[in-house]
Amino acid sequence: MDFEKDRPWLIRSAMSFLHNPSGAEEAADRAIVRATEAFEKSKPRYPRAWLFGILRNLCLHEIRDAKKQEANRFWVPPHRSALEEVLLLELREAVDQAVLDLTPEQWEAVYLREMLDLPYAEISKLTGKREGALRAIVGRARARLVPRLLDWAS
Repeated sequence: MDFEKDRPWLIRSAMSFLHNPSGAEEAADRAIVRATEAFEKSKPRYPRAWLFGILRNLCLHEIRDAKKQEANRFWVPPHRSALEEVLLLELREAVDQAVLDLTPEQWEAVYLREMLDLPYAEISKLTGKREGALRAIVGRARARLVPRLLDWAS
């Protein structure tokens, strides 16, 4: 199976995890290589969802192993004022801290629903969970995030 056609999508997805263009490209390339090597053995029912799972696991391992933030993680366009830059950086840090309170299951469901804008039916295929369960997971995740972000805003 030719996974190379999915490379741009994989890079965009990896960017959401890693916030690093070169790391995202590397993760996408590694996912393509692993998927190509394992495709005949695994014979996945949903190849694109399976490919995303490989990428997700690679990115999560990268995040766990890194244990340090990239210096250029939050690039701010130069047309913003210094105050806007500080507020944006603080907001992103607040979101990052709030997301750390989520379980991996909640984080994945919120990421797929809110960041990738996938319908619950497709998320269900990706994760193997029922749509109703996913709605509950996302609801609980939102309930955990909202108070944390409201605290930051006040």
